[in-house]
This record gives sequence, C-alpha cells and structure tokens, in this order.
Amino acid sequence: MVVVISKRIDRFGQVLRVVGHHFWSSSWLHSLSETKDEVETVARIINDHPFPTQPVQPTLKCHISPSILSTTFVENVLGRLFAAHANGLKAYEFFEFCLRHSEYSPTSDAFEKTLHVLARMRYFDIGVRIFT
Repeated sequence: MVVVISKRIDRFGQVLRVVGHHFWSSSWLHSLSETKDEVETVARIINDHPFPTQPVQPTLKCHISPSILSTTFVENVLGRLFAAHANGLKAYEFFEFCLRHSEYSPTSDAFEKTLHVLARMRYFDIGVRIFT
C-alpha cells in the first residue's frame, strides 16, 4: 500500500493536503519513501498549527485519513515531533486524535514518545492524564 497526498480546496479557497491510502504498489522502497514524506507532512501540519488559539483535532481530521493510522506511522510522527522540539501539547493532541480511532492501538513506544515530549516541556500533569 502506498500512502499519497492529494490536494483539495476548502470552501474558503485554501488548498488542503489530504493524507490517505489509494493503491497497492509492488515497490516496497517507493512505499517507504512516500510514507516518510507523509510523516514529514503531518509533523509539519502539527508544528505549523496555531495551537492553542485554534484546536488541532479538527485540522487533523481534515488532513489525516483514519486508515493510515498504523502503529508505525503514529510512532514515526511522534518521533518527528520529538526531534523537532515540537510543542508537547500539540504532540499530545495528535496522540489523543489517534486514540479516538478504533483502528489504532497505541504501543509502549508511542506512549513513551508522547510522555517524553510532554516532560521536556514540563507538562507533567498532562502526562499523568495519559495513564488515568
């Protein structure tokens, strides 16, 4: 399966990137490079979002198809957010977005990356909420 980005225009004339899977590919290497591009795109969308003045989750719904929320994809996006020193609350919002989809089952690595991003910004109280 290859994950691709398509573009659409919203009602305000802004171009939106929509992430989703569209076809199967025999080229595994090609699939990996496109998945890496998708991870970068989603991480950039999250990083560039004007949170907390606007909620992140509606933007994620517009840009991310639930069908691509694999454990590897989520871990890679969280890893990219960690490497980019992203706002911990944005990483947490992405993690919560993923948890709300029945297709996604979080791994210990996803929990660890989310907690690490939150702890780096001293959001300990939010980190505790993940386990309660």
